[in-house]
Amino acid sequence: MTIAPARDTLADHLITPENAALLPIDSQPSPLAAVVLAIAEKWRPHRSLAASYQFSAAFEAAEAPPVARLGSAGA
Repeated sequence: MTIAPARDTLADHLITPENAALLPIDSQPSPLAAVVLAIAEKWRPHRSLAASYQFSAAFEAAEAPPVARLGSAGA
């Protein structure tokens, strides 16, 4: 296995102060996270049951919509 040589910051035109950007990362939790945690805390003893119920409701086979018969459209 060969190791790639380190890039020369003086000769490399891709690594320049003009191409650099300082992007601050906000590490504070969002207010929405606090709301979600507050709701989840109420379900603490039943979280597995609630998740199971929600997944079964989401993936349950939906009833097919009724199909109109030919010639029964009225008028």
